[in-house]
Amino acid sequence: MFNNISKNLGKVVGATVVFLGMMVSAPAWAVPVERDLYVTDSQSGNIFAITPTKAITILVSEADILAATGATTARFTDNGVYYDQANDKLYFTDSESDAVLVWDGATGIVSVVASAADIEAAVPGNDSASPEHITLRDGMLYVTDPRSDTLLKIDAATGVVTVVTDEVTFEGVAPDGLDVDIESGIAVSPDGTKIYVAHDEDRSSDTAGAIYEVDLLTGTPTLLSDDSRFSDLDVFLTLAPNGDIIIANDAGSTGDQIFRVTPGGVVSGFLSELELEGLVGGDVNLEGGIIFDDFGNFYVAEENTDNIYRWLVDDFSAGTIDVSSGALFVSENDVASLFGLTGIDYEGGITFGRASIQHDVPEPASMALLGFGLLGLGLARRRRH
Repeated sequence: MFNNISKNLGKVVGATVVFLGMMVSAPAWAVPVERDLYVTDSQSGNIFAITPTKAITILVSEADILAATGATTARFTDNGVYYDQANDKLYFTDSESDAVLVWDGATGIVSVVASAADIEAAVPGNDSASPEHITLRDGMLYVTDPRSDTLLKIDAATGVVTVVTDEVTFEGVAPDGLDVDIESGIAVSPDGTKIYVAHDEDRSSDTAGAIYEVDLLTGTPTLLSDDSRFSDLDVFLTLAPNGDIIIANDAGSTGDQIFRVTPGGVVSGFLSELELEGLVGGDVNLEGGIIFDDFGNFYVAEENTDNIYRWLVDDFSAGTIDVSSGALFVSENDVASLFGLTGIDYEGGITFGRASIQHDVPEPASMALLGFGLLGLGLARRRRH
């Protein structure tokens, strides 16, 4: 009995400390809230907004994008999306115009941050651009360009493009000095000092893909992991609540699965192909985006079914999910039928955007008392059984 009380008490105290730490270190807008999910659709060229109650609207239409780019279509093939909560702006890339774009929540207008020509001019010897994955730190956008295999920095205010890490520098730390293919996801480390990127498997030499951490100040890359199970990393990665990297492996020699990689480079399974197929009911395709919400629940936009699936949080502080909780969140038909579309194609990124419902968050002292109170209530219930 005493051991059980001690274990439960430890969990409550630990969770309370983690949550309070987040409250102290996070900016004012980072208090955990329920947010709308923004999803790119490569078939219609729209970006949808899905509320926690599953109400669906078009946040950014293809017409909005075309008005900015002058192109004839908009598509999201391996293209990333990032929401700037502090300024209510959505940054994304488009595989037709090969531009970096921004949607301004205050005006609803889409504009070009950096064009393909801007990127080409900034990369020596590059006669074409293909910006894909995108993130933001201190007013600077960080973007992968698989055409030149570079990591770029773009001033979100001015559109000025500079190279953070070029292909030759990446190859200098790549496994066996192999060619790199920088077309995977991107994320900023929790301490804000590093960027995580990855390269795909080198099929010509049957060598695994790899994950790198890049120093934001110097652009110096370090090989984080080249685990032999990395067979197709040309899709998305995100960060778990505890700071671990969660990266999708899309088919290849080791199948469709999702890995966990610690900041120290230790690799383990997060969701296996068997677990994913058991939920989907057949083959899976991890071309679509992956993301955690503020509470540690995990979402996958699966490309074969073009459904969105959700797993519930297990332990927030450990960044784990309840694998058995996986369930359909929004189906392809839910979206397509609403807008008269023939189908949906989830090949691009997803992200959480505007707050939908903000919960009252108790003061720190109240949080601690609440935790102990809930523990006492649980123990009292057990004694009555």
